[in-house]
Amino acid sequence: MREILFISLLCSLTACAGEPARRRTLSPIPANLCPARETSLVRRAAGGLLLLGFHGQTVTDHGVRVILGHLACRRIAGVLFMAHNIVDPAQVRRLLTAMRSMHPGAILALDQEGGAVQRLTASKGFVGAPSPEEVARMSDDRIFALYEGQARQLEALGFTMNLGPVIDLNPPEVSARSPVIGGMRRSFGVDPLRVRRVASLFILAHRRHGIHTVLKHFPGHGMAKGDSHHILTGLPGHHHPRRTAELALFGELSQKGLASAVMASHLIDPVLDPLAPTSCSKPGLEHLRRRLGFTGPVLTDDLLMSSVARRFSFKRLIGAPLAAGADLLLFSYSARRYRWGHRTFSQDLLPQTVITLVEQLVRSGGITRHALVTSARRRAPLHTRCCTR
Repeated sequence: MREILFISLLCSLTACAGEPARRRTLSPIPANLCPARETSLVRRAAGGLLLLGFHGQTVTDHGVRVILGHLACRRIAGVLFMAHNIVDPAQVRRLLTAMRSMHPGAILALDQEGGAVQRLTASKGFVGAPSPEEVARMSDDRIFALYEGQARQLEALGFTMNLGPVIDLNPPEVSARSPVIGGMRRSFGVDPLRVRRVASLFILAHRRHGIHTVLKHFPGHGMAKGDSHHILTGLPGHHHPRRTAELALFGELSQKGLASAVMASHLIDPVLDPLAPTSCSKPGLEHLRRRLGFTGPVLTDDLLMSSVARRFSFKRLIGAPLAAGADLLLFSYSARRYRWGHRTFSQDLLPQTVITLVEQLVRSGGITRHALVTSARRRAPLHTRCCTR
């Protein structure tokens, strides 16, 4: 715990906690104020593990200053925008420009599926999109044009990643009882061939504008009757034909080279691993890589979802996904304080605390240096424009 206290003191002396309120301009943070950039291989690799949300809307807001400091010091891989961060196009563009100035290779991400899950809405001056359920009924040409319009908007604003498409199936026997997929019209349908086709159009349209996409929610949320945001939800404990088809979609799109990244959900799949949610399951993620042929980076679903955040200790929340083979840990930043053992710490110190914890896990054998380096290699393409040769 002395390490956390040291980090807290260090942060108060450097730009990671933001500049004094009287200053209204941002300047680059000197390299000598970013110790994580000058220390061990482990700490440098650990600095690329987090995709982090934030509080604030302008560069003068404390939460934005903090996230800019983390980017400058390479304590995080990138930033996740939520609805509360977004006012209008000009404001978003200013924020993204400031973030790129601190870390030109940062992952700048959001959820823009369309329908119920989209951060850029028409009410805020953006080009919105209909739900995936509605889109799947359109012609292929119209689908591609619609998603290319979305991708063009993301590129113009400065985003580099869209956390979509959802490739979960929507079986009619479950749809009405599936609050987070069928109930929100987030699926392209029940026919795996049509889902694969529409997802491919989504991905190709984004690639035309250099935007990375993320297949979700592995191993497939369509057969789950609960909401994994709130409870640990289980899938059928046998090889149901729809489950098999849903799982196969991840392999088919991977083998076609259409998977920049995959999001692992907080679902328990008894067939793959009855003991842990897939986001924290080594057998689950090994199935994705070895059986389905996916070779890219895996990111967790939001680790602040109460299904895991209330159930796991902070150490397990970080260590279990890494030990399982995840490459990016997603925190939406809906919490303002975290607990590690008997102490709590501010969200401002989350990256430094994660780096310290990863260093301890390497020393104790919980994860290996080789695993961290391999993970960093898998993440590397996400820090450049998508799919350019």
